Amino acid sequence: MKLSGVKVTDSLRVLKKEVGGSPNLSFTASDAYNALSSEKAAQIEGCDSNQLMKYFAKRHVDKADFYYDFEQDDSGALVSFFLALW
Repeated sequence: MKLSGVKVTDSLRVLKKEVGGSPNLSFTASDAYNALSSEKAAQIEGCDSNQLMKYFAKRHVDKADFYYDFEQDDSGALVSFFLALW
């Protein structure tokens, strides 16, 4: 339902009504939000910082006044980044 634009709270309300109330629902609202959060994290894990670095590299090639640098930890995770336009 979320992919169709239905708010999570509205989805939960419909599901509760369909099963005859909250006690009959096999999960809590927190369970639903946690599942959606975990799914979103799995989709972007490692991708968000990689996309940022790709964007910065392309921008640096396209714009001579753009500078960036970044720092990674031992596992390769992004720790910090710096960008400057002049």
